[in-house]
Amino acid sequence: MIASSTILATGEAWLITARGTYSRWDAGLWADLCANGGTPEDAPLIASPGTTNGKVGLDPAYVFAYPNAYSNCQNLPPAPFSNSVFLFSLDNGATWFFPSPIIPHYNLDHVYKYVVIGEGQPFQMKQNEVRVDDNYGIVTVELELLDNLTYLSLITKN
Repeated sequence: MIASSTILATGEAWLITARGTYSRWDAGLWADLCANGGTPEDAPLIASPGTTNGKVGLDPAYVFAYPNAYSNCQNLPPAPFSNSVFLFSLDNGATWFFPSPIIPHYNLDHVYKYVVIGEGQPFQMKQNEVRVDDNYGIVTVELELLDNLTYLSLITKN
């Protein structure tokens, strides 16, 4: 879990930008792709230090490729599909939610923007996954306070 040092004041609009690619599976498992598992990228946008990095198939919002090791992969929709691994909290971890990007489509640049309204607590993000010791690749998160005009502009573009 990560937590911002900044308190998102109640009622303030914030832009959250998440970017990057990663893998939930050991690098060796990418040799055997699921039939409808998409096309992995050769390496994460930002490699994890101190571990073996390999192909990747996830970004902050979408699964764009997955190996045969993905449980029940034959029953999954064709990649890309929504990735529900990252959860946000605005109330100090009392509740968690899967965010919806402003532009809810797979992005080849692997950059997604979200608007949240502060609740007087730090922003928190966690990975909703039991096993993370085989993961690699880094997702970065930036927070930007929005003025009312920018917030209204972002909301009306949907």
